[in-house]
Amino acid sequence: MEKEKMEQEQQKGMTSPTEWRYLDLKPENGEIFISRFEEARGGEEAEDDPGEMPLHYAALHFGGGVWEIEDTSTKFGVRVNGEKIEKNQILREQDEICIGDTQFYFLGTQLKYSHRQYTENRLSIHIEERSVWQLFKKHTLLKDIDLTIYPGEMVLLLGGSGAGKTTFINAVTGYEKAKATILEGDKDIYRNYNQLKYNIGMVPQQDLLRMDDTVYMTLMNAAQMRMPVHYTRQERERRVQELLAMFGLEREAEELVSKLSGGQRKRLSIAVEFVASPDLFILDEPDSGLDGVMARELMEYLRQIADDRKIVMVITHTPDRVIDLFDKVIVLAKSTGDHVGHLAFYGGVEEARSFFGKDSMEEILLLMNSKEEGGQGLADAYIEKFRQLTKSQGPAEASVDPKREESQIEEDV
Repeated sequence: MEKEKMEQEQQKGMTSPTEWRYLDLKPENGEIFISRFEEARGGEEAEDDPGEMPLHYAALHFGGGVWEIEDTSTKFGVRVNGEKIEKNQILREQDEICIGDTQFYFLGTQLKYSHRQYTENRLSIHIEERSVWQLFKKHTLLKDIDLTIYPGEMVLLLGGSGAGKTTFINAVTGYEKAKATILEGDKDIYRNYNQLKYNIGMVPQQDLLRMDDTVYMTLMNAAQMRMPVHYTRQERERRVQELLAMFGLEREAEELVSKLSGGQRKRLSIAVEFVASPDLFILDEPDSGLDGVMARELMEYLRQIADDRKIVMVITHTPDRVIDLFDKVIVLAKSTGDHVGHLAFYGGVEEARSFFGKDSMEEILLLMNSKEEGGQGLADAYIEKFRQLTKSQGPAEASVDPKREESQIEEDV
């Protein structure tokens, strides 16, 4: 049964070949934590060393002769056989457990697990160049960008002024087409834009909301304009209620937008763009003007969206206060020779720190910025370093996937 299910998924293009691992489930352990990122830990070990116990999403408990799973971080969700669990659920042999993109099979005395990548809706970006013509002269803004992002990943887009962040976003979404191939799964976004436009959401830095509308009216208007035409009014109303609950705006449903706080208004802006449940969700400085607590809360909403197998790409000028929520980092830098934006790095957060030899994203940005901007002017060196890395390993290998390593559970729990 399990083998047939895996084969069916592979035929659909939902999984990539990967190594399955096994964890022995010993009743004497009593409690085991599992997640899509961190290692599993036994309950006693966690208590002995609470400082190193990572945020976990589910716990396996043994009692009364059965194993039971508990969702310990309900924001992100744990699914058993495709259904999201609310509290605790007794596990039966062959049950499938999914946390983000990590897949587990409960085998009674063992837990079989693997990180799986959903290739069906992965975003493949191949930008040869993005240029504009001014006074009969060609100006290249962006060049040689090659990377792939998978559903379930939240990606930080980092780059200094003039590095091409906005140009990159516009090219990816099709708002300003480049000499490029942008694929969602096997579908070309440029060629199939009318079909795929509901799969793309873009939240600009400035809130584009009518102040004299209510929150409910704002979302209902968005549902009428953005959801495909075959949806009924009842389905649109149901979606609005889901968004009110998801973004914590139920109490403010009848409030005027002008009466909302800055954080509430930003959440509403995101909800408006998320009304059609796009698979690709891009946000330009969504935390701009928010204090640390409100910014953190907002970014956790975005993490929740990503964990529902969406791709979330974020530009923020204060990345280090929320960097733990991100899976990948794209670093764009403007070369000094041709003044064109290039890819200086793409990979996991820890890989970025190692690649640049810096602990924070802001320090990495200072490496890229010119000396006139208060930086160190090392963009060319890192553009070339990453180019050599991709040349030796290939784009797929150079793009390090931290979840492939971080979701591995140590078998010595």
